[in-house]
Amino acid sequence: MKGCDKWTEVLIRGNTEYSLNYYGNAILLFQQALDLARFKFNLTAKLSYDRAISQVVICHFSLADCYIAIDQIERAADFYILAQKFLLQIPENSTIEVNIVNNATQHAVHHVNDMWLEFIRKYRENISYDHLKQFYKQNTLLHSQKEKLCIYH
Repeated sequence: MKGCDKWTEVLIRGNTEYSLNYYGNAILLFQQALDLARFKFNLTAKLSYDRAISQVVICHFSLADCYIAIDQIERAADFYILAQKFLLQIPENSTIEVNIVNNATQHAVHHVNDMWLEFIRKYRENISYDHLKQFYKQNTLLHSQKEKLCIYH
């Protein structure tokens, strides 16, 4: 994996473990990749804001996939909700130009929503009402946040 950054290296290792059905190992590696993405978020964001957001969201999706594979659907739902929560907190914490933040965040929101819709299509009967309500509530907040940013700029 010469030439890869540490995050990519850990993610590739996690994907390998996942493909071998070693879900416990994959969870540990994807969690490590998530920790790296969060820790290096501001540094990565200076180079590419889209990449910084994508790294965090991809880790949430990968963790959700692992929990789906071991039939822990409620735990998988947690990671979609955590991805949303991360996206809600970005504009508050950012020192990057607002338009760049808004565009990258909204792009990620669309991906999270698409993945969530696919997830509930497949596992609706296994997802608690509380998870559905929380996702809807946070999605509403994300959309109102977008409207506020558009009004000010």
